[in-house]
Amino acid sequence: MDTQQLLAEYYTTPELIPPDPKTINPDNVWVDYDVESDILVIYLTKKPVPGVSYHIGNNLIAITPFDSNTIIGFQIEAWEKEFVPSQEQLAERWPNIRRSLSAERTWSPMLVLMALLLLTGYFLKPGEDEHLALALTPA
Repeated sequence: MDTQQLLAEYYTTPELIPPDPKTINPDNVWVDYDVESDILVIYLTKKPVPGVSYHIGNNLIAITPFDSNTIIGFQIEAWEKEFVPSQEQLAERWPNIRRSLSAERTWSPMLVLMALLLLTGYFLKPGEDEHLALALTPA
């Protein structure tokens, strides 16, 4: 096998298993926004855990455990710079959510609620309570 084939095999993203939005436990959602790096991180495991990161979209990274393809978290880069402006509903609400954060407290109940809405919107099937959620994909 030549180098190009090895790299292609190594960097191939496996089929990832998304979380079911109907079974996400809000008590297990951990969210953090890092102002300096402009990165939003969401875990569905109560706290960050070691895992594998896969680029699945523009500035969107899915996180899985080492032994499974089930998504347990997300990292969204260029959050304020690119992602928030691409989401009309989020862009309207983000300033209020942002005010609930500080240098010492990079999470808030409002941030967790926003994360739940994002996840619900991203993983709902067409026709399922679409009015409840924002989307993780640009409008």
